[in-house]
Amino acid sequence: MNIPLGEGVKIAGAASLVLFFSALAALPLIIRSLPRDIFISPGQGKERHPLVRLVMLVLRNITGSLLFLMGFIMLFIPGQGILTMLAGLVLMRFPGKTFLVHKLLSYSPVQKGLNLIRRRVGREPFLFPAQVNSEEDID
Repeated sequence: MNIPLGEGVKIAGAASLVLFFSALAALPLIIRSLPRDIFISPGQGKERHPLVRLVMLVLRNITGSLLFLMGFIMLFIPGQGILTMLAGLVLMRFPGKTFLVHKLLSYSPVQKGLNLIRRRVGREPFLFPAQVNSEEDID
């Protein structure tokens, strides 16, 4: 199936608009729902049935991956790319996640952007780690 160049541009433009508005709607909801100290002391999972934990893990990783991908695309199109990528990373579970999240959080503009969104939805600002320490990476 060959898509003419003009049609491809229209499809890319439509996808860009959908991603932009989806992220604008979803990102504040996700940031609002996170606990204030999520970056200092990530919550421990409740004791659940192993099947429920597996389903939740898969759903979290799929949702986080989609947000991360949308954020990556938004680096090249209008949108809040870095913040969307960060929201995706926070949702996912994988080795090295804590180090990567702390590295992104070490940038002042990222902290300011997150707290600006929190302030707009009426929540207290996040607490951030003072330094990145890869030895504390337990994910």
